[in-house]
Amino acid sequence: MQMPADPRAGALRALLLLGAVMLVGLAARLYHIGWLPLWVDEGFSDWAARQSLWYLWNIFPTFEFNPPFYYVALKGWRALAGDSEGALRALSALFGVATLPLLYLGGRALGGAHARNVGLFAALLFALAPLQVRYGQEARTYAMLVFGVTLALAAALWLTTRPVAVHSAPARPPITILATLALGLAWIMWAHNMGALAVIAIALPLLYWWIAEMRRSARVLGALVLTGFAALVLILPNLLPLLGHAGRVQAGFWITRPDWARIAEALHNLYGAPTPEGTVILAVLVTLAGIGLGTLWRQGRRAAALLLVSVATLPVLLETVISYLAMPVFLERTLLYVAVPLYLAAALGLAQLAQPLRPALASTLVLLLALACGSHFAEFRKEPWNEITRYVGQELAPGQPAFYLNTSVAWGLQYYAPRQQARFRSVGVPEDWPEPAQSQPAADARPNLDRRRINADDLPRVRDIAAHHDKLALILRNAYLTDPDNLVEQALTETHPRVERRSFDGIAVLIFQRR
Repeated sequence: MQMPADPRAGALRALLLLGAVMLVGLAARLYHIGWLPLWVDEGFSDWAARQSLWYLWNIFPTFEFNPPFYYVALKGWRALAGDSEGALRALSALFGVATLPLLYLGGRALGGAHARNVGLFAALLFALAPLQVRYGQEARTYAMLVFGVTLALAAALWLTTRPVAVHSAPARPPITILATLALGLAWIMWAHNMGALAVIAIALPLLYWWIAEMRRSARVLGALVLTGFAALVLILPNLLPLLGHAGRVQAGFWITRPDWARIAEALHNLYGAPTPEGTVILAVLVTLAGIGLGTLWRQGRRAAALLLVSVATLPVLLETVISYLAMPVFLERTLLYVAVPLYLAAALGLAQLAQPLRPALASTLVLLLALACGSHFAEFRKEPWNEITRYVGQELAPGQPAFYLNTSVAWGLQYYAPRQQARFRSVGVPEDWPEPAQSQPAADARPNLDRRRINADDLPRVRDIAAHHDKLALILRNAYLTDPDNLVEQALTETHPRVERRSFDGIAVLIFQRR
């Protein structure tokens, strides 16, 4: 007679396998994490992390579009790990790895008889997804945002797939799940302002769940309202800055309105991979996800199915609609989290396949993701601000000016110039970006970003500075946004003919010298 399986042994095996998946995810994110130079947005993260806490909480929200939560966390992390490229990016790597147990829990909520396998495979898909690995190697807030969305989604899935816990006395959802959901929703809003779309995508299926599956239970409604109120209280300090920035985005944000080709490319990258293998990966994942969603629907767990569909698609649709009707906000990296429900649904779909097909397809998909990771990172490059700074430092003597026309250029220069002992003077047009403050700066240290377009009023200052130097440089990055009429270069050539132009992956450095 066959002895029944020991459930504790199965749980231990699942935890060991989850640990192995987390090691895979960590290895993928730490591999060459400091190899590429910081690009300008990462330079801004370093600049922000070097400000005082007072500045981050009081002045920073008056000009930065997104909350200071990530930068405060990076400031603390920077004090522990250092400020090298790899150290600054490692915080995102940790958020990426911390997301894996949340996928496992979300898969367990969906999986039924295959709960552990569903959770493990969903986590493995995320661990090797090229775009998740890329932004798990970036000193930006996106991995933190994905962590928050996954936390809230996992809590919502447990809420909608555990009717026994809801209907038992007392007829109220478990407080631990509600508290986790509130924390996840607040975390989303503190990580990135565009996370509001993920909050909407989670809230609408929960409303359906209360109406259709909880039959408008007053006690369940009360629990959901209390959860929303708790999340609102947690994000209250960020609410006024969020509302205040809405108008400024319309006036001066740099994102361009997407065309349909760009949207299609973003979806291919998000759901598949930014490589030729990505098309096959996308096809397999969408097919498996369809099987998984069909299984949930047939089982009557329709709120869970709607949660997965909503989080996977609604933010993409909303960013597209907002970009065409109001202001351009569509940005691939702000939508990284839409792949999470796809991995959960695909893992559930895989569990429905026959045994001979299941391991073969799982192995093939993991292999394709690993290949996509390898080919993507073999070709992926970042802006070479280390090389740009070194070149300008070699060309200019101490104190000679290097003009820049896009405020973001300052962040790369400020990061690499001290490391390379480059002593040229960086000069922003229309205005300088402030140097990192080591102590509490004054309130007027807020940079003026309301005007980014260069006009004739800026040229007297440019000419005055240039008049005191025989040699100078001009760094052009996205100059079409700030100086479309080429006013600064024309002003410099009046007295300093251009003697050299060098391109660094699309960023031009012009050297001028007086005859």
